[in-house]
Amino acid sequence: MDFGDILENWELAEKKKKHDNAEQGKGHKNPMEAWIDRYGVIDKDSLAERDSNRKKFISHKNIIALPVDEKIDLHGLDAVKAEKKLSQFISECERNGYKKILIIHGKGIHSPSGKVVLESMVRRFIEQDKRLGMSDHPDASEGGSGATWVILKNNLLK
Repeated sequence: MDFGDILENWELAEKKKKHDNAEQGKGHKNPMEAWIDRYGVIDKDSLAERDSNRKKFISHKNIIALPVDEKIDLHGLDAVKAEKKLSQFISECERNGYKKILIIHGKGIHSPSGKVVLESMVRRFIEQDKRLGMSDHPDASEGGSGATWVILKNNLLK
């Protein structure tokens, strides 16, 4: 056997290996293609553009400028009754798709103890309720420190 025969046998063996591997691989995809077929491809550019547009809308300035959709007046209620009424009010506002609400709690001027009861209860309620987001006192014409506006987070993005 000379070198030419050895080379020819080697080439035939290589062709047979390639042919056998191709036959074995029919119907099988490489792992990357299988993953893409299963989970799809995410268009990150369009997601980034959508998030960018959403962030433009949800700037602090735009939130403050949102009109108040609904108000609740808690004057004259004790803290327990006010909290229950406020919770029901928030649920109703969320169902109605309201984005910004106004809670009128008063300044505590007429409290028997002289302490501001409802404002601190409202503040605590807002901080603990996961449905609620940013809040602040409105201008004096809308109640000033005797009221608090609140954003309903789930409805803001709708």
